[in-house]
Formats: sequence, structure tokens, C-alpha cells
Amino acid sequence: MDKLKVFGLVLLVILIGYNLYTGATVQKVGVPGLFEIEFHRDAPPSSNGGAQASEPPASNPPNGGAQATEPPVSNPPQPVQPRSVSGNWTGSIGGLDMTVTKVEALRQIGSKDILRFYVTINNQTTDSITLPLFGYFVAVDNSGHSYKPDVRLSDWPNSFPPGMSLSGSIDLEDPVPQDATTFNLSFTTIFGSLDIGGKSISVTGISKP
Repeated sequence: MDKLKVFGLVLLVILIGYNLYTGATVQKVGVPGLFEIEFHRDAPPSSNGGAQASEPPASNPPNGGAQATEPPVSNPPQPVQPRSVSGNWTGSIGGLDMTVTKVEALRQIGSKDILRFYVTINNQTTDSITLPLFGYFVAVDNSGHSYKPDVRLSDWPNSFPPGMSLSGSIDLEDPVPQDATTFNLSFTTIFGSLDIGGKSISVTGISKP
């Protein structure tokens, strides 16, 4: 019986060495009826050192991680509504009438206004009358300051046939201060008539809006 145990021990050592050499993961060895031994061997680690594969961290956007947002939509500035005053300011000379029917503040430059005058010329003479803006029209406010016409923006006929009434608009070139409250408009020279040619025609006391 002792010899059998010794033989079993020798066989056990041989089997253990064989299992270690072959790298078996699970082996059960022994002598039936006497002893049995079961071996467990862990699987070799993966080539990456056993670490679990993980997804790379999400990169932050270039603005430091803040989410891109659209700028708030702002309401565009609304244009200022023109202010105006209407009336019937008239000046006459020898069958020629000049009437201002409306004054309009078109827009503001700082605290000053750009003005437009709506003027009607009624020519009841027998001659064709010319009233040029450039060099012959002037507006004077109540403080005595004079203004030239903006010939480019004004809508003015210049010539007025006999027996007809024509209307136009005259824009001032320079802005008008708030303390200007009334205006006088004048054409300093009338052209085309033997009777009133070379004379002037004016309208006074025109209100400012």
C-alpha cells in the first residue's frame, strides 16, 4: 500500500508539471479512489495589458465647451415718421401767386430738422414765368439765418406757363435748429415777364412743424 501511495505522488508531480508546461486551463488529475486535484489557470492577459477598451473622450469644441448659439434677433430701428404742418401762406405780385401749402420735417440730424416746403405757383399773367432755384431762392428763419435750396433733392418745375397753376417741393440744404419757428420764402428775381420781371416774390410767416 505504501508503494502505491509513493507511485501516486510521483505520478501527481509528473501531471502537475505537465499541466504547467502545456498551459492547460482546466485539468483534473489524480488516482481514482485515492485523490483527485482540479487545476484552474487564468487566461493570459490581452496584448493591451488587460485594460478594457474604451472610447476616446469627446473633444471639446474650440470655444471652451460652450454650445454654439445664434445671436439674438434684434428689431431693426424704425424710421422716424415725418412731422408736418399744413396751411395756406400766400404772397402775390402782378398776377403771380406763390402759396405754401405744407411744411414737412423729413428727418433729423442730431437735434436739427431737414425741411421740405410744398409750394404752388399760380401764373395768371400773359407771360411764361421762370423761377429758378439755384442762386435765386432763399429761406430765412425767425432768427435771421438764411438757407439755400437742395437743388438735387427738390422737385421744382422752374418754368410756369401763363394761365396755369403748378406745384412742386423745395428741400433745404442745411438742417434747421429747433429754435427756428417761422420762415419767409423768396424768389429774389422773376424771369420772363415785362411787367414783373426782375422783381421778387415772397411768402412770410410760414410755420415750422
